[in-house]
Amino acid sequence: MLSRFTLQSAAIMFTLVVLLPGYAPICRASTALPNKAATGDIKPNSYGKVHGPFLSEPEVRRVLKKAGFPAHAIPTMLQIARCESSLSVTAENVNRDGSVDFGLFQINERNWAGCHVSKTELSDPYNNTRCAQQVWQRQGFDAWGCCI
Repeated sequence: MLSRFTLQSAAIMFTLVVLLPGYAPICRASTALPNKAATGDIKPNSYGKVHGPFLSEPEVRRVLKKAGFPAHAIPTMLQIARCESSLSVTAENVNRDGSVDFGLFQINERNWAGCHVSKTELSDPYNNTRCAQQVWQRQGFDAWGCCI
C-alpha cells in the first residue's frame, strides 16, 4: 500500500514533468545521454584549483536571484556552480587552450571584458554571478561544460 506522502510526491513529479515542461531547467544535451545538470548527476570538477571560501547553496540561490536570473533557471545554475567550482568563489582552472576560468561560475577570461570586470572582481560572488547572467543571456546553459 502506498503512503499518502508517496502519492503526493508522485503527483508533484507528474505536475513538474508533464504539465510544466517549458519551465524545467534543462541544459541542451545529446538525446542519447541525459544531461548532467538536469539529472543532478554532475560531480565537482577534478581539475584546477578549488579552495575556499565556499558558499552554501542558499547563499548561491540568493546571489543568483539578486543577479537577475529567472526562477526557472536558478536550479540549473546552482548545479552548474556545484560542478564548475564546488561553490568556491576563488576556483581557478587553466584550459587546454591556455585560457583561464575563474570564480563561482568559472567565467572564462574571454568573457571578462564583456562583463566589464577584472579577475580580481570575479572573486566577489555577486560580480561573478552577474557576469554569468550576461554570459547566460548570450549563450544559454551551453556556455558551461557541465551542460554539454
